Amino acid sequence: MFSPLNDLRDAQAARDPWNELRRRVLLTAMPALILACLGALAIQYPVFDPLDRVALPALITLFLTLFVLTWRRQASADVAGGVAYAGAALYFLLSINEQFRWYVGKYQHLNEATYWFSALYCVAFLTWTTRTALLVSGFTFFAALVVGGVNGVLLAGRGEFGIRAFAFVLQFYLSSFALIALLTSFSHIRQRLAETRIMAYADFLTGLPNRRYGEELLAQALGRGRVGVVLMDADHFKRVNDLYGHHVGDAVLRDLAQVVTATLRPPARLVRWGGEEFLIVAPGADTVTTLRIAEDARAAVAAHDFEDVRRVTLSAGVATRLHEESASDLLRRADTALYAAKHAGRDRVRVCEMHADAFVPDTRTDAESGALTVGAD
Repeated sequence: MFSPLNDLRDAQAARDPWNELRRRVLLTAMPALILACLGALAIQYPVFDPLDRVALPALITLFLTLFVLTWRRQASADVAGGVAYAGAALYFLLSINEQFRWYVGKYQHLNEATYWFSALYCVAFLTWTTRTALLVSGFTFFAALVVGGVNGVLLAGRGEFGIRAFAFVLQFYLSSFALIALLTSFSHIRQRLAETRIMAYADFLTGLPNRRYGEELLAQALGRGRVGVVLMDADHFKRVNDLYGHHVGDAVLRDLAQVVTATLRPPARLVRWGGEEFLIVAPGADTVTTLRIAEDARAAVAAHDFEDVRRVTLSAGVATRLHEESASDLLRRADTALYAAKHAGRDRVRVCEMHADAFVPDTRTDAESGALTVGAD
């Protein structure tokens, strides 16, 4: 199903600095967790807790593997964080069960291992969306509550669960609940900020990225080297609005966006440049490839049956980056080529292969695409 706004949301997520931040945090956290496990083993030496003797070396191996995979970008932050969470959660649930069985009845309080549950919940909200993190941390909290409840009843039945132990256990669960609530609130704020960012980069008539997004996309592409652009304009669009009304004109723009988007293959992207103008940014494309992209878009629109209007055409101007050319100069040449396409009769593609101020229009035909070229021999 055509959904350019979802496409924009995915692209924004991929470019979101939060994703890279999560990766960096995990790369920092994994060594810290490994050191924590080693420290716990060192403190217990030479007499190890039966659970820690097996679980802590397993966790060290797991965290080390995840660190290497994340560092080499063979595992995403989502995957690495999820696996780390699952391993740590299992260990902590087993640990709290062991505490109730062998420690709480004797000392009437939980030991220091329970402090790590707060880090566990933070990892959940660092790794997943608000809804998923809330479900995962909530399940972990519920599992811990069940473990504590069952063991607490057993201890109380033996007269080993006094008011002091009850107070410690209650504080543990209340603080965990409060932390999950705070993390949920923070995550909601972050999600709203991300949605606001998407709104700032979206054209809500067509669902396409808007001009601001297109400018950033073009700047990024220029930073990597070669790039082609196609500046397109719907022909006689004012006549459509005058004859059929603006509601029909809006429907035409939405359909046109859908038709052109369907012809594109990544990394080429379509943005609404303004009014009835659209821009295709094609990172890494040479002149022949960019011409083909433009001609495919033009032909698809010309062949499409638009409701009410039936037939709409577009003209397109093509330019590919010259050596160290700026974005404004590249777009100016594309605009010059678009003007040449309009002047030549519309429903066609023109390419500007030289500086916009110096070109001389001629009628050379591009052998592959059939598009006419603007330029001097």
